[in-house]
Amino acid sequence: LENRTERLEAEFSIDCQKYGLTQREAVVLSRLRHGHTYEETAKSLNLSINTIKTHAKNIHSKQQAFEQTRSKIWISA
Repeated sequence: LENRTERLEAEFSIDCQKYGLTQREAVVLSRLRHGHTYEETAKSLNLSINTIKTHAKNIHSKQQAFEQTRSKIWISA
């Protein structure tokens, strides 16, 4: 179990760096990945639900941009 937790934390850290997430986006992503709702995340971070939605949208956009770039590189190789 400890190795699995360490592996998941390492993968999460790599994802944050890979996608260029801000520190706040990383916190939001972590809470959402752990099953917290937008409402729970907003409350725990003392933010509005709209702010959490904005962070989630930005995270998704960064992930999409990364995947599109990776696809273009793979196709051109």
